[in-house]
Amino acid sequence: MEHKASNTQNKSDNSDLINQKQKILILAAIPHGLRLDREIREIEEAIRRATNRDLFEIRIRTAVRPQDIRRAIAEEQPQIVHFCGHGLEDGSLLLEDDGGNNKPVPPEGLASLFKLHADYVKCVLLNACHSEQTAIAISLYINYVIGMNNPIQDRAAIEFARGFYDGLGYKNSGNKDVFQRGFAEGMVAIQLENLSQGLIPVFKKNLK
Repeated sequence: MEHKASNTQNKSDNSDLINQKQKILILAAIPHGLRLDREIREIEEAIRRATNRDLFEIRIRTAVRPQDIRRAIAEEQPQIVHFCGHGLEDGSLLLEDDGGNNKPVPPEGLASLFKLHADYVKCVLLNACHSEQTAIAISLYINYVIGMNNPIQDRAAIEFARGFYDGLGYKNSGNKDVFQRGFAEGMVAIQLENLSQGLIPVFKKNLK
């Protein structure tokens, strides 16, 4: 298991995040189909099973274009942003243009976007291939960011998402970092399924 942290400094108020209302904004930039349907279903199931289920609220935007992401984050003001889609080897994430075609968005552009919303976005999960570079860029402004350092299979991506939200929903003793706990649960979920991609998710922690 590999944890990559830009700053390991503790911040006491993050252990209490799970006791506050958490809005999860799911941004999907892949065709409506098996991967998207199942990933959203697994997230919703994890939240339904959560000890603190009433503290979670899910919003979903699909077929997103750059302007859709910008507007959705500003309108919803989520604490957690979950991107479900595809990434390129240069770190760009694939969104859509007005014609429904692929539109690569570079890490720097997404980092600039999250800089505007650092007051309320606490965690960003980029469940897409080759998203580590974007995660590093975003982590300059957001405390917790998760990306993928290689291509990740759909099954592994879904298992990671299931484990991550299970971890957020478990009863917390109050002295644990909830997002790091969620990351650890996601890693274990991949490993228990005997998938060969257990080192692909990476965790960026930057507490200022």
